Order: sequence, then C-alpha cells, then structure tokens
Amino acid sequence: MKKALLLSACVVAAVSLVLSFGCSKASSDPGQFMITYMKDVIKIVKDNMADCNKAITEVQAYADKNKSALEEVKKAAKEMETKMSEEEKKAYGEKMMKDMEPIMKDNMSVVMEFSQKCPEQAAKLGDAMKFE
Repeated sequence: MKKALLLSACVVAAVSLVLSFGCSKASSDPGQFMITYMKDVIKIVKDNMADCNKAITEVQAYADKNKSALEEVKKAAKEMETKMSEEEKKAYGEKMMKDMEPIMKDNMSVVMEFSQKCPEQAAKLGDAMKFE
C-alpha cells in the first residue's frame, strides 16, 4: 500500500513538474522534456554560481525564452494522460522515477549549495523557474 501511494505521489509530482516547466529542446515525451529542462537549469546555476545575481538573471532569461514550449508541453501532457490506462500511467511513473533519480540528486546538491552561498537569491530561484 505504501509503495502504491508513493508511486502515485511521484507520478503526480512528475506531471506537476512537467506542467510547471518549459524547455527549448522540445520532446514529444513531457517527462523527457522536464528532465532536459531540469538539466539545463542546473547547468545554468552551476555555471553562474560565482555571481548570485547573474545566476538568477540567466535562469529567468531561460524560462522566458521557453514560455511557448511550456504551452506545447501542457497540451502534450494532458493529451498523454487522457490516453493512458492506469497500468500505463504506473509504468510511466516508474520509468520517470528511475530516469529522474540521478538528476534530482544533482539538482538538490546544486540548489543547497546555491542556497547557502546566495540566500537572498535562492528565494528568487523558485520564482524564476515558475510559469504562470
């Protein structure tokens, strides 16, 4: 029961992230789109860690540049979800958990380092990554 609940939570989190982010490297798979976006954002933060304000500016510029891609991903994610059976959703969720695990570890370490080095800008990082 716990495993099924955890898996459901991860699928919901993955879909939520897909709907929250955009990416310049469009993919027909919303999950892969999200993974590419996360990798790109972490690289931007890493590359600009020495200048806290520049890191935020660059992440925001990347997010702004990819706003139209977000709309495409939202549509693809909704369409994909409506076409998938419960078994397919479960299998996709498991695949995404496996694919995202190393990225999330890297993401967490970079965000923690950035938060310690740049506490004022760290609060802005989440805002810069959001699409309304």
